[in-house]
Amino acid sequence: MSMQATISKALDIKWHLTERVDSLKGSQRPPRGRQAREDLLARGAISSLSNADIKMTVVSESYSPSIAPLQALNKINLRDLHLETHHRGNLLVLRTFGHSTDVSQIQTFMPVEDETGDVDRIAIFNFGLSSWPEKRLPSGIVLAIKEPFYSSVSEDIGMALCIHHPSDVIFLEDNHSAFPSNWQLPIKVKTASEWKLEGNEALKKKDFIKVNHCYSKGLAVVHDIDIKLDLLRNRSQARLFLGSYEAAKDDAVASTQGTMHHDPKYGKALYRAGRAAYELSDYAFALKMFQRLVDAFPSDQDGPKEIKRTRLRMQEAQNGVFEFEAMAQEIADTADYRTQQASYLRRIDVRPKGLFATENIAAGEIILCEKAFVASNTPKNTPALSVMINPTNNRALHGSHVAIWVEAVRKAFHNPSLGEHILNLHDGSPANPATEPIPLVVDGMPVVDVFRMQNIIEHAAFGFTADESRIRKDVQKAFKADSSGVWPVAARMNHSCLFNASRGFVGDFMIVRACKDILQNEEVTVMFCPADGNFEQLQQNLEGWGIYCDCRLCKAEIDFLKGAESRASVMYEVTQFLKAQPLLKVARMLVDGEIPSDLVKEAKRLEKALQKTYPLKLFATCVPNTNKIIELLPTFGMANVHEWLMFAHYRQPPRALDYAHFVLMDHGYKVTIQSSGISLDRTNCVLSMAAVKAMQYIEHYYTQANVKEVAKSARALAEEMHVTYNGSMIGYQGW
Repeated sequence: MSMQATISKALDIKWHLTERVDSLKGSQRPPRGRQAREDLLARGAISSLSNADIKMTVVSESYSPSIAPLQALNKINLRDLHLETHHRGNLLVLRTFGHSTDVSQIQTFMPVEDETGDVDRIAIFNFGLSSWPEKRLPSGIVLAIKEPFYSSVSEDIGMALCIHHPSDVIFLEDNHSAFPSNWQLPIKVKTASEWKLEGNEALKKKDFIKVNHCYSKGLAVVHDIDIKLDLLRNRSQARLFLGSYEAAKDDAVASTQGTMHHDPKYGKALYRAGRAAYELSDYAFALKMFQRLVDAFPSDQDGPKEIKRTRLRMQEAQNGVFEFEAMAQEIADTADYRTQQASYLRRIDVRPKGLFATENIAAGEIILCEKAFVASNTPKNTPALSVMINPTNNRALHGSHVAIWVEAVRKAFHNPSLGEHILNLHDGSPANPATEPIPLVVDGMPVVDVFRMQNIIEHAAFGFTADESRIRKDVQKAFKADSSGVWPVAARMNHSCLFNASRGFVGDFMIVRACKDILQNEEVTVMFCPADGNFEQLQQNLEGWGIYCDCRLCKAEIDFLKGAESRASVMYEVTQFLKAQPLLKVARMLVDGEIPSDLVKEAKRLEKALQKTYPLKLFATCVPNTNKIIELLPTFGMANVHEWLMFAHYRQPPRALDYAHFVLMDHGYKVTIQSSGISLDRTNCVLSMAAVKAMQYIEHYYTQANVKEVAKSARALAEEMHVTYNGSMIGYQGW
């Protein structure tokens, strides 16, 4: 099934499920007997699992996670459930049986029973499964489901207990007060040493979920201080691999207390504490741990390497100096788009209404660099790709958009201090994001609202794409067609059509540079959507984010629409022409001879048609009673046609030069050329690669004319514009 067909089917299922909710809401759940149990044992929780490469997940309507402690909830059984109902104030205690079934990369179904023998199934989202003792949800474990929600779910349009929020389900140990006495088995109580040995065996197999479970069980019954320190130290290693860096750091630091400083185990603890702190970007603490490691064990080989790496991160965070080419080469060599560099945020200030410069920043300079909180680069033709229907807006999410949602929830759930960075972002609701509470901790688990997280991602995510041309063929998998991520600080930037900042990427590392000079305390803004001249489409796209731009360019466009026809029809003609006659085709024609005159004539017709949609009285400020332009707003819709004509007139250099100037004017640049070089007025500039190409042609023209100072100036500007647009000089090619 194609992606589009899958999305259509998922939306259809979602529509049918929504239609049923009102009619079923509040109805008593019918009991299930012996036959239902036998069916669930025989086939699992799903009657038939689709073999399609694209897996669908239809999510119920959004609801809040439980914030009630377990002991404050009233225990009920399956027979007490009502359809399409959130059972607030209540608690279900269930035991799994049979086998689990993963219906997608984010959702697992499992048969369950209560103490009365009644049976059903749960549909649990795989956000926090590292809390289970096995990689898959096993049979025979006892779950406490807080404030259960019984709802329509899955492709077969059945009912199930839906568990979306990871803190809404607790894995009960047999000594827990809520654990049913009739389910307790006469099992041999293991000692801390036995749990340690079992954990060690799991560690050899790199089963870190089980390792974490065994060492935690051992710590619950330990009495010997040396065994306790071993368990803490080893559990920190497992938690490092599981991405629970805060817990790993705490375990490692705790295991140093009481350990002799000459004991190699002390060195292991320091190393793991430093590694966990490094992953949390707490470089000062990491350096402290690694330095203590080297002081205690001067011959240690890992300590000096970690000190060097950590100090480099600290320098990056302070100075903003990065080796972008080396970073890109490492991505190409390893096929891993996740970078290690530190975020550089010294020059900006996060304020309630946006991002502001803390000092003057010149055009071309770095404003900020930021490592992604989460990012995903989904490969082409990924098997078992998942599609999820967002319950808030009924939009289909797939590929990286699903992956970063899952990863963001997991990261916030296992590292609450990191979660604050993303959970304080705007989620599209009218509430002031500054008033949103930090994550609560209830029953020892952070409470993360997965639906709010998805809404935050919808509003805060940026798309990014690896450069396929820079990646070796043997690691072609590094290039991903569907890529997105969340950069929490950069997400604070607001939109402006006359933006002053441009973002580029090296892997999941965002580089934001100034398109024009930015003054201290001036707001940093970016363009959210591609600016191609179709103003009406731009407005529709912005409205999807709840943005209503009232910049000078938008006001001019609105005034134009009041008294004239839409530009959209002309833009459509331009798009069709450029599709049929792309620049690569033009270049090939020039190799063989001249461009056919009818094509040039058509391009000029389109140019004239577009000119009529940019009247000077709206898009320019002129000297009174003259046609001398003082200030020009971008006429971006004309840029692609002018760029085409610039290439088409390559054998007529003066005309090509004119069109290069037109391209820059279309981008809002005011160009002044003197014998000493070129100066740019960037007041209203809107940067794109077409502007870079235009400046490169100006360099080419004056190089051919042997006007060295102007050519040199043009080259410097072209390189600066390329760096600003792309973040670095990676991929730069001259004319």
